[in-house]
Amino acid sequence: MEFSIYRQLTRKIDLIQYLIEKGLQRVGNTQIHTSTLIIENEKVEKEVILDFFFKLDTEEIEINWANYWSNFFDGANIREKTIESAYGIIIFDIEGSIFTISLGRGHSLANNFADYDFGFDMAEILHDTETVEVKSSKFFKQTKSKSLTQYNANSYVTSEIGESNELLISKIKLAEKYSGFHLYSYRKKAKFGTAIKIEVDSYIPSVMIDVVHEISYLFSHEDKSGDLPRMIFLKNIDDNQYKISDLNDSLLSSLKSETSKVNLSYYIEDGGDILFNPMDNEEIEIVYNRYTYPLPSYSIDALSQLINDIECTDITKVSIRTISDRSNSKPLIKLLDYGVEYQRKDFYLYKGRWASFNKSYIEYIEREINKVNDCVVLMEEYNLTEEILRVGRDFQESVKNYV
Repeated sequence: MEFSIYRQLTRKIDLIQYLIEKGLQRVGNTQIHTSTLIIENEKVEKEVILDFFFKLDTEEIEINWANYWSNFFDGANIREKTIESAYGIIIFDIEGSIFTISLGRGHSLANNFADYDFGFDMAEILHDTETVEVKSSKFFKQTKSKSLTQYNANSYVTSEIGESNELLISKIKLAEKYSGFHLYSYRKKAKFGTAIKIEVDSYIPSVMIDVVHEISYLFSHEDKSGDLPRMIFLKNIDDNQYKISDLNDSLLSSLKSETSKVNLSYYIEDGGDILFNPMDNEEIEIVYNRYTYPLPSYSIDALSQLINDIECTDITKVSIRTISDRSNSKPLIKLLDYGVEYQRKDFYLYKGRWASFNKSYIEYIEREINKVNDCVVLMEEYNLTEEILRVGRDFQESVKNYV
């Protein structure tokens, strides 16, 4: 079984209200668990306040291929299948710091207030650089731009210019003083993305509560290495609202332009699920200000023309959906790829949010370059002096005489 642990950037009361609005219901009562960590023979005790929310969705979906062939064989029955989707969220309150474990399809809800940097912050604390099994990356401003690359086990893993890690799978490496952590038992494999995911064969709830406490402690007390190139998201706080607004305006302006620099993705992926992936010739529509508009074709040119025609002034209010699944509309901005220089920094639209490269990685590269300079030995005897150049020219002339 796999547990996805998220750090939340909101108050618990707001997170609970959001889950209730999405149809989840509280299971049982709030629980208080005293979690004890042993670090170098010293105990660290914290009260962990826990809440559990759950929802089960049931939906009848038509089986298109069955009905298609039924018509050919003069069959009249409409064939449907029942789809059940279970959503579970466990909320952890550790002295005001909010973490969640998502269960089932709960990841789609856990992402709403999630700290998108958390998974790779933890990777820079925990991942073992010598046991990287998979590294998936996206490249920006490169010939590889927008491509997804994977480096598998036993390969030499390096980072390249313009690279941003999206997923990292490796073993966990912990300092000796943390050898008493439960996390040590799950060190064989961890996945780092928006969340940190650990695989467990068996568990008891109290142990998983302690694991979340351990991760919270490491996050607060250990330094990040800064050696992973990645995008740092522009947080949705008051101080950043004008930046987000300016960047959205730049995106909309470029989308409306005849020479648009915006690209259109063909799918949305979230936690391993493909949430939007239109088939060829599938009818698609745009929703803006409560009105729907058919999109003639799934292309950036058709989208640009439609956005101009409807006189769109706010790209964040535009959603997209297939006519066959109108209940599953998605924000258009999540399907757009775009980069722009703003305030002397390069910003990129990444899964519908604005982000820039982490400064810590740039500083890490500078430190590595300085290490090279520190170990360089200057050997004056190999300098290209005028005398050495003269000898070289004489040698070239002598060779010509034998040609």
